[in-house]
Amino acid sequence: MPKKADPNLIRQNTDHILNLAQKIKKPEIWAAWGDPIDKRSYLAESLNHLHTALARLAPRWIQSGPTTVKGHPRHPSRLAYKNRFSAFDISAYLAGLNHRS
Repeated sequence: MPKKADPNLIRQNTDHILNLAQKIKKPEIWAAWGDPIDKRSYLAESLNHLHTALARLAPRWIQSGPTTVKGHPRHPSRLAYKNRFSAFDISAYLAGLNHRS
């Protein structure tokens, strides 16, 4: 993971996700980044930017399984096959994440 953010890559990634979500009548976004979001400050900033970009589409944010001990939605590599999707309150999560930084 790079130590510094690449603004062009962040913009391109956000644009790709937004373009895909716009093609879906009721988009769902799977929150699944795990604890590594704490490793680089730009990751939380990128998530905030993505959330803002997607807001007008009102996507349903989902997670699979319980959050990590630190409260982050689990990465798929750390999930059991039996886990099911459930609602993920991205606004509350971001409020807590932004409060910590």
